[in-house]
Amino acid sequence: MFLFDWDLWHYIYEGKKGRSLERWALRYLHSACNLHRLALGIKILTGTKYSLEISSIWIDGTPQAHGVARTKSVKCELADLLYIIEECDADKNVINKKALLLQGKNTRKFNKIDGGSSTKKERALFEKLDRKRELVLKSGVSDSSRKIGSYVLGGTLSEGLSDCAKFLLMPKSKFWESKSAHLFPFHVTWTKSEKTADMKIGVSLDEATLNMLVANEIGKPVVDPKTCEWSRLVTDLEKGYLGVTMNGYGGQKRVNSSLFIAMDEQGDMLRFSNSLNGHEEPAENVPFISIIRIKVIDRSKD
Repeated sequence: MFLFDWDLWHYIYEGKKGRSLERWALRYLHSACNLHRLALGIKILTGTKYSLEISSIWIDGTPQAHGVARTKSVKCELADLLYIIEECDADKNVINKKALLLQGKNTRKFNKIDGGSSTKKERALFEKLDRKRELVLKSGVSDSSRKIGSYVLGGTLSEGLSDCAKFLLMPKSKFWESKSAHLFPFHVTWTKSEKTADMKIGVSLDEATLNMLVANEIGKPVVDPKTCEWSRLVTDLEKGYLGVTMNGYGGQKRVNSSLFIAMDEQGDMLRFSNSLNGHEEPAENVPFISIIRIKVIDRSKD
């Protein structure tokens, strides 16, 4: 499933405004057009007994993480995006929930991550975070910024976030360089080694989304936050800022959503709620990180 084809990437690349291609591309993931496209693709692949709700909240800014990478302190943004998949019954009660942190990076090559001071810090967080030590999240870059929470992730991993996070590589130009030039433009992947810039061959963002729905290879389950520090972190990130002012990109709305009610066996829409123009979310309901949330609702017993 390659919804993010090169024609789409070229549309993003050629329409970029401002200096940051990374921010512009990430912004597009929250657009009404993309949410509509994503809902349609997932709906066709998951079958007619499911309906979908896809919603997005774009935050111009990301939460800051303060932790220990082995013996050294690390301070950087936690991630650019939080992907959430919720499997629900016909009454929309959540049965299973997964989440994935994504750190976006523009790179020259499909299978290499470019260097830089921010990348070095983000890799230290993702690859070396001491999970037995406290991880503190704050809403801004200042030390006086509002504290979101503190967490000791623990678990079977002793360090790093490979169980709950991935890198999202995007080209620096119209195509990747070298032999991988025509592979997909949104590459969800992980490093081969902490000592090299080489990346594993991963999957497209659409394939990663589908994997979170039907497999256990990508994303980490979110359970009772009282018993799981990762789940408490995700729950806290979903909480709101107070008094947030959004600068926006190209006038894009803070919230965009796509709601599919039903489709027949051929994938034709029977009913569709047109909420694609988005709406402004009350400031107290805006989360601490940009979120794309996909609800998959089982209608087989309706």
